[in-house]
Amino acid sequence: MAQAFYASILITIKEFKKAESIIKKIEKNIFTAGHITDDFKKQHNDEESILFSKIRLMSYQGQYQELLNFLEANEEYLTRFKLSELKLYCEVKLGINTQKREGQSYLARQIIKYSKEDMSVHASYHTADYNADQDVPKENIFVEDFPIYTIFDEIEKYIPSDYALFSGVLADWYYFRYDCCGKENQKTTNFFKVVTFHDTQDIISICPVSEGENLPYIDLNYLKKEELPKQKQLSRIDRFNKRYGIKKES
Repeated sequence: MAQAFYASILITIKEFKKAESIIKKIEKNIFTAGHITDDFKKQHNDEESILFSKIRLMSYQGQYQELLNFLEANEEYLTRFKLSELKLYCEVKLGINTQKREGQSYLARQIIKYSKEDMSVHASYHTADYNADQDVPKENIFVEDFPIYTIFDEIEKYIPSDYALFSGVLADWYYFRYDCCGKENQKTTNFFKVVTFHDTQDIISICPVSEGENLPYIDLNYLKKEELPKQKQLSRIDRFNKRYGIKKES
């Protein structure tokens, strides 16, 4: 189990060769003739960590055909690890997807065809103006004057980059410091996390988080020293449309 966790951490920090070596070593010890031994199944559930790390490694190394073949041959993992979007991601990368955006989840829609407008709507769920009248738990909310659209422009300078952590299966995680940018579970945070599709500038989500101090991060506090123009009080969608020159449909 410790080796499986170690392999997972190595993938997160992009040490792929070391992770692959450890995974092969673990598989050699617990697999017989291509199958997990019955004795191992009875005593451990470590195979979940090992197989999940193997899946993550294939994804981040861009081995989409090999990964798709693996998922199709082991359909139980799609449910166990909730990897339907990853399978879709592989199909899109390989140019064989036939699904439409309509009726899909937010992540699936963005995989099929990325939309900055959809991203803006999704990001707005973590803004103070959206949550002001919402009777829901306010777990990760930016402060009211957080310049989110200025931030969008600024973080494009830093993604993709070596600051990324490969913490998921198809996305890169970035941490930015911007003191007192928001709250997580009612506690003030100095960091926010940006999640993008792997090795792209396509943002999936952005929200304030408490962690970051001991992780690679980019300090954006220099923006506080600049005289930023006050933004007109437009709706969050109108602000986004204006920023990207999107015209409303009549």
